[in-house]
Amino acid sequence: MRSPKRRGLEWRIAFARQSQSDRDVYGHLCRMGVAACHRLHALQMFLEKLAKAFLCSAQSTPEEIAELQKSHKVIEKVLPQIVQHYWADAKVVSAASPGASRIQRIRSIYRELDLLAPAVADDGRRKDNCEYPWRAQRQQSPVVVCPRDESFRVDDRLNNTDGVTLLKIASFACEQLTQSTNSD
Repeated sequence: MRSPKRRGLEWRIAFARQSQSDRDVYGHLCRMGVAACHRLHALQMFLEKLAKAFLCSAQSTPEEIAELQKSHKVIEKVLPQIVQHYWADAKVVSAASPGASRIQRIRSIYRELDLLAPAVADDGRRKDNCEYPWRAQRQQSPVVVCPRDESFRVDDRLNNTDGVTLLKIASFACEQLTQSTNSD
């Protein structure tokens, strides 16, 4: 029978490896120029699983792992820790640490990425998501919006300095978590 320590690390490895795969899909979709909803869905899945891998440890209980399997809204909560943890090692920026204003700008990107999951929805205030159509008011008329036809405010932000930095650090963290789990 596996030890509880080994079980937690197995889940960490699985989340990290799936995160890596989702990251690769995101990169492929970006190169193909597919609709933003598909690219952002892959990105959201990459970052969600990266956050879950970061949270898994040898001390993770079966109950904690079961909660991670079904939870959403972990990007905004955990990505700031990942960025802080890997900032200096990732060597993607010249600053030794991010300034408070930069952290705040990047943090707002995390929130937008979490909101891409339909299960999050910001207590019903946000209907837009990458997966399912939603009802919205457009030009004073109710319409059903298809994610395929929508532009998402976070999409442009991923191409600015803060977005690029976030993606580089997340990719670096993904590699580190995968490598560190292979040697555990």
